[in-house]
Amino acid sequence: MFWECNSVSSSQLESLLEKESVGLPEILEQEDVIQECKNQNKKLIDFLCQPAMLKELINLVVLEPSAALDESERFKLPNIASEILTCENQALTLHIASEESLLQHLYTFVDQPPPLNPLLSSFFSKAFAALLVRKSDQTKPVVKDFLRHIGTSSISDLILTLVTCGDDTTVRPMLLNWLDESRLVQSIIELLHPKFSRDTHDNASQLLIAIFPMAREEEYQTVTEKVEDPLLQTLEDPATVDLLLEVMFTPHPETEAYCESSIINGITILLSLLKARNSKSTESTTALGFSAATYHAGTAVPDSEVTTPEEAARQKHILVATINSILPKLPDFTDLLVNPPPKNAMNTTAGPLDPPLGATRLSVAKLVSALIATNYKDVHLKLIECKTVDILLDLFFKYSLNNFLHAHVEQCIKKVFSFKPISIQKHTDENKTVGQPKTDKSPTRETPDKSKTEEKIETKQEDTPPDTGPETTPEEEDAKDPAAPKMEETEDTMDTTVPLEDGPLDSSGESESPAKPYENPLLDHLIAQCHLVEKILKGFEMNAEDEARRKQAYMGHLLTIANSLVELLDKSECSEFIRNVMNSCEATSSNWDSFVKEKLVEFNEKNKIVHRYNYSNSMNSLDEDGFKDMQFAQDNAQQANFSNYQMQEMSEHFFDSFGINNEEFNNDSDPSALANAKNISNISFGLDDDTGDDSAKEMFDAVCNQRVGKLPPMSAWPTPDEVEDIPPAMTGATMDTGNPWDSATDPKSPLKPSPVATPVTETGWADFDNNPAASTVDSNTGSASPTKDAIVTKRYLLYSTPMRVIYTIIICILIGFVTPLLLNQNFEYSPPTNQVTGTCHIELGVRTACFPETDENVTEAMCLDRGCCYQELNLGANASLCHHRIPSSHLLNVTQQTAEVVQLVNSYAKVTWPDKKVEKPAVKARQVSPGHVGILFFDEDNPIDLGLGDNTEFEQVQLRYQGDENDDQRLRFQVSKDEKVLLDLSYGPVILGATYSELSLLIASSLVYGLGGHEFSFEGQHVFQTQTLYNTEKMIYHSHPFFMGLDGNRNFFGVYVESETPLTIEVLPGLDNLRPLIVFHSMGGYICLHIYEGPMPRDVSRQLAAHLGQPKLAPKWALGYHICRNTGGITEFKAAVQGMADAGIPYDSDCIDESLYPTAFQLGISSANLESALTILTDSDKKFLPKQNPMVLVGGPFHTGESFIMWNVTEEYQGMFGEDDMVVLPDFSHPDVASWWTTSFESMQSKLSVEVSGMTLAHNSPLIETDPFDFDCDLEELFFIPRELNATIDTYSVCPTAEHFEGSHLTQHPQYPSDHMTLADVPNTYSFSEYSSPGLSAHGGVIASSMHPTWSNMRASLKEVLELGLAGNPVVAMNPCGVLGAVPLNTSMILDQICLRWYQMASLMPAMYSFYGNEKMNRLPYKFIGSYRDWIQHSIEQRYKLMPYFHTLAHEGATAGAPIVRPLFYEFPDDPNTLRNYEQFMVGNGILVSPMMELATTQLLAYIPYGTWFGLWSGQKFQGIGDWTLLEDKPFQITSHLRAGTIIPGLEDPYMNVEESYLQSNYSLIVGLGCDKSPRSVQCTATGTMYIDTIDVSITFEATADEKSGSLVINQSNAVSECLTGEITTISSVIIYDVSPKPKSVKLSYIDTDLDVSDNPFNTGSDLGIAYYDESVGRLQITSIDLNWCLADHLQLEWIF
Repeated sequence: MFWECNSVSSSQLESLLEKESVGLPEILEQEDVIQECKNQNKKLIDFLCQPAMLKELINLVVLEPSAALDESERFKLPNIASEILTCENQALTLHIASEESLLQHLYTFVDQPPPLNPLLSSFFSKAFAALLVRKSDQTKPVVKDFLRHIGTSSISDLILTLVTCGDDTTVRPMLLNWLDESRLVQSIIELLHPKFSRDTHDNASQLLIAIFPMAREEEYQTVTEKVEDPLLQTLEDPATVDLLLEVMFTPHPETEAYCESSIINGITILLSLLKARNSKSTESTTALGFSAATYHAGTAVPDSEVTTPEEAARQKHILVATINSILPKLPDFTDLLVNPPPKNAMNTTAGPLDPPLGATRLSVAKLVSALIATNYKDVHLKLIECKTVDILLDLFFKYSLNNFLHAHVEQCIKKVFSFKPISIQKHTDENKTVGQPKTDKSPTRETPDKSKTEEKIETKQEDTPPDTGPETTPEEEDAKDPAAPKMEETEDTMDTTVPLEDGPLDSSGESESPAKPYENPLLDHLIAQCHLVEKILKGFEMNAEDEARRKQAYMGHLLTIANSLVELLDKSECSEFIRNVMNSCEATSSNWDSFVKEKLVEFNEKNKIVHRYNYSNSMNSLDEDGFKDMQFAQDNAQQANFSNYQMQEMSEHFFDSFGINNEEFNNDSDPSALANAKNISNISFGLDDDTGDDSAKEMFDAVCNQRVGKLPPMSAWPTPDEVEDIPPAMTGATMDTGNPWDSATDPKSPLKPSPVATPVTETGWADFDNNPAASTVDSNTGSASPTKDAIVTKRYLLYSTPMRVIYTIIICILIGFVTPLLLNQNFEYSPPTNQVTGTCHIELGVRTACFPETDENVTEAMCLDRGCCYQELNLGANASLCHHRIPSSHLLNVTQQTAEVVQLVNSYAKVTWPDKKVEKPAVKARQVSPGHVGILFFDEDNPIDLGLGDNTEFEQVQLRYQGDENDDQRLRFQVSKDEKVLLDLSYGPVILGATYSELSLLIASSLVYGLGGHEFSFEGQHVFQTQTLYNTEKMIYHSHPFFMGLDGNRNFFGVYVESETPLTIEVLPGLDNLRPLIVFHSMGGYICLHIYEGPMPRDVSRQLAAHLGQPKLAPKWALGYHICRNTGGITEFKAAVQGMADAGIPYDSDCIDESLYPTAFQLGISSANLESALTILTDSDKKFLPKQNPMVLVGGPFHTGESFIMWNVTEEYQGMFGEDDMVVLPDFSHPDVASWWTTSFESMQSKLSVEVSGMTLAHNSPLIETDPFDFDCDLEELFFIPRELNATIDTYSVCPTAEHFEGSHLTQHPQYPSDHMTLADVPNTYSFSEYSSPGLSAHGGVIASSMHPTWSNMRASLKEVLELGLAGNPVVAMNPCGVLGAVPLNTSMILDQICLRWYQMASLMPAMYSFYGNEKMNRLPYKFIGSYRDWIQHSIEQRYKLMPYFHTLAHEGATAGAPIVRPLFYEFPDDPNTLRNYEQFMVGNGILVSPMMELATTQLLAYIPYGTWFGLWSGQKFQGIGDWTLLEDKPFQITSHLRAGTIIPGLEDPYMNVEESYLQSNYSLIVGLGCDKSPRSVQCTATGTMYIDTIDVSITFEATADEKSGSLVINQSNAVSECLTGEITTISSVIIYDVSPKPKSVKLSYIDTDLDVSDNPFNTGSDLGIAYYDESVGRLQITSIDLNWCLADHLQLEWIF
């Protein structure tokens, strides 16, 4: 039936197998052959198992296909053959494995010299791997051949498969022994020789590194599972390490220099040998020190994964042997640090690097770090001898920008700090079995042979093992050894090299106790010989000197090293040792101490990050008791926390700045009294007798002894009653309820009475008049000692909450005023006096170019003369050297503001600007229509009417022209909505001039869609982009200065920038790469911002369409498939018509050939040929859609009147088009051009025997090639010419200064395509245009840009269609498979797959349009062969089945401006995962399409929004969870899903064009029920519409269902009376998805008939209909029914459960 997939039936394969003469290629061509093979099709298996067929299959895999074949066909059959050989069919595998001749024939593939064909290699590798399990013993002869081709990745993977395959414990040891006997490991290492390529080196090292973890994993298997691995023994053999080192340090035979890739890959292997194993140890092995690097706390360790003490000791011996081999080569490694392989100089943003550090030196640094981490004294001594660390330190400072190097050097130094004195014991033992060369290749471990090891390792015997002591935890180990410093390591930098912690091993695997005295020779060397301390100090000094210009990049690592050294000095064991070394230079020691106390503390303080909740509350206990249960409102709570945080962070110098000296509050002689100013608010002044704390007396004495300045007279002090009115909570300290002054006479009080003090009065207050202490005045300062009143007052001033709030406000005000001044002093360039203000210290992302006309040869003086900022170093790609200030010197000042207009004036008359600015700039804003606001920047002396109207009452947006009331008069324009700023114009200049205008818009978010069809998503990779919207053949086809954005409230809005002249759009990263700055440069004149308020994407589309004009409704045929070509005749046209008809592929129109009308209306071929072609077109029922260029032949019959572009007042603007045609161009602004066009079109139509259905408007950018000798295009008058146009503006387009009736061509160019389409909009026609501009869709459709057939262009084409749809163009025809033009095919491209996928995607676009020339392959569907042609045809037929749905969407676009094809966010605006998705699209609101846009693969990663979805054609239910999902990809159709809750109308059977399909085929419906299923009930709904253009009626569909029944209702209004004779009005097929369980019957209410529901798809049913239920997907399919919506207003069918 119609809704079933038209895949090839297996019966066709069966019939082929019945033939006697059928060949293998014919079988392989069948699309289901692989699936049938997997399904064990007996006939097919028997056929393939024939010896001749098997040999032919292998031939396809191992033999290179003929180069004469088309590239798309060359590897098709080999690919299928390899899939069959690897489809896990036992019969095939056994037949090949048992036939020696077949195996030998397969091996011949690797007999070839390298390099192998990578595609064939992958086929061979797959086939060979499938045979390994069956015939592993047959692989031995070809291993060496494999190694020859290890540079081919698939062969490298195959070798790894050889090593790892097989789970049989009897077969696997034999396989591993055989590989070891074949010297696999040694052979791979030899491939690191410099004579081999870098790819070979990389693959060889990666192969060995991959073997390590898999082989070592065998160490931890159970006894029954464990398989001894001789390959691992060989890998860990010292002889292997020696071989590796020898190969690494072999000079290249030609250059006689070391090979960088050999060394780097060799070091990578060495690091794998030194790396700790991912094992889990018992306590006994921990005591041996092996598991320190792989400790797993709190993890249960299975018995199968426990490392025994013997195994740990063996592994440590391997480590010793590896290091023994490396040590003699340390001088060579060190020499590489000084003399690395040569490299060319590298240019960086910070200057040239000559030579650069290079990967070799970086790898050596990593190796040195790993060696130091082993904690072997001999390694350290060798490093000292070679002065390796000295060189690394020098490189650390030399390459100050290489943080990779800094990290490795830092790790080296930190590991030196954590060193424990252990030495390698070189020994021999008769019973030693590890670390020796192997002579016996058996898989056992015990191979006693000491011949080679005795030559390398000196002997030392230990008879007794050390006492490992009781079991200890890591915490106890730390407690035992407090001197051992703890160094933090990140995951990225942590070295997993195994250190030997408890002492050196002897021959029996035992360990010695480490020596008691602390010794660290490398640390001694670092400090004494490498001058580490001096270099640290010098590094900080250099950073301080260069800080104003640029900080040193190594400072973070240097700071860590300095802190680690300080930490080490604090350890009792290390401190004396280091001090002794440092004291050898007294100056260094003193400088270090000073540095630690001052500068290091300062740096650490700056880098300390403390969360605000970590600060203790500044209230005292009384405050806490009073407030801790109070519930603050959220805002108040945040304010209180912030206030407390600020007061806690006040420095000890804070009060000094407000006249309160710290010395007046602290006693210098008592450091404990108020030593920490940060805790000042927590000090308690309680003086109770029973505290027993002498500190209270000392504290009080300290306070009383302060000098607080000269006291005022007693009359000015508050009375005791007034003082008592001060509440205790306001003082910020604890106060006794009793009188503290009375306690002075108490014998228990810590306050002893002064011998000269007089008794207190009855009131309890001190007698200040008689108290000598109170009246005593300091002879030096003249200040009196503090009294009680003074203390209380001071406490109030210092600690009360109101005063703290006041201080906080004062600090904030000071910071706000002082900080900008300081920043300007530090970073601003000196501007010309009395000209500019504003700052230059601004983010790179908002630096707008001050020289838009050119950025070359701009000097600092020129820049400052314009009042701008000069940045000598270019900090970003395309970032301008000379940029505007903020606020800019070229902003406009507001002189008068009214509701009607805001009058402006240029800010600074003295600032130079080469272009003449307008004298009376102004801005006016209007509410043009609901949801549309227009803001026009114009010249009051030259007013312009853009139809904005006079409404100044705004509905949703708020406009702000200036800053605060106290701000200056500069125009600081902002557009806000719901208190969120949408657009901010204050981050760049506002310039209005005759030949240059500029506006800058800071956008609300980074989500911006549009702007000429190019993506600006601002996630770091899209910065400093420029796009000039100037239609030319050499630049772009579509200029739409419109974008849709998202505001801070997640509402959508749109902006269309209308300008008098063409625009150049520059996109800057903006603020923090989150709010982009879009700069609009125009070539002069007004700029108008049209803002569409949204808030949803479809609202923006509706508002845009209401402004630019509602799109023209495309007739049904215009939504079909259209073909055109440029071959110079009609021969190819005839062949195409016949070919498409023979293949049965539908299409709707043809242009015959572009050469038919080389110039406007002028016939380019003979009348006889034209009539012949038109006859063919009429007979095939295709519409005639000729191409029309705007150029008019000079002197031709249509060169009449005066409506042409002029060079000057008297001369027409003439140029060349084509080879030798002299042409002129129509002036579409001329009042007579419409009558000229109508006359010319009617003249053309009169000479044709068929009606013209429309036209394809071509080259209407417009294109014209001028002769520079005849016309001199004077561009000197233009101040601003976009850089992209410099070479084309006067050669491939009309000179900007040419004259139109309504101005220069510069002002008419942006709208030339739209004006052309307006004239071409003849009644009863529908035309397409190759070029477009705003408003064109009101008169016709758009053809997507011409692109070459590549995967990236396929993606770009999809994005362009989506962007054009958002810009108000619902009908966009995509070019499937691209347009080649004169560019030859890329021979390495698999064109068939690209074209297949592109056709599949284009089949769901608004329209399809194929154009081709004289290329070798014209890419029309019938030109493809085999499955590709069938699948393309299937996609086009499915499109024609969906034509009613497409036409309904076109009607929605014509009435509401909605695009037919939409980005996902258009339908799911609340789903953040859809906001940046350009890889998928929606067709209307019901179909989700996920195209495959890469080379053949079986899976597709697609995003499925939340909700229920169904396979569009299969009904397979899929529950979307709002995440990316891997879907199965089917090559015969594009992946598409139906959204639950929607009903899609379609046609049951497509015919050869749209109109015929509508006349011959009945309608059909696909219903996707959206169900809300709860335990108690089920409620399902779905809705849809179908538009009928002949009677202008929309028919609605509504489906509902519950647990008992379901129904589909068809409603229409006024359709019965409007029905036309001959119109198909019957719905004969309905498919319903998500029907469960199987219905008992289907009731056709319109004829009162019940249909039985069958589960047999071949059920013939009755004459009234057929009902079929597919239980596997819950699909109910009702066919052969007669739902005629023209017979009744209401039709219904039901299904009963």
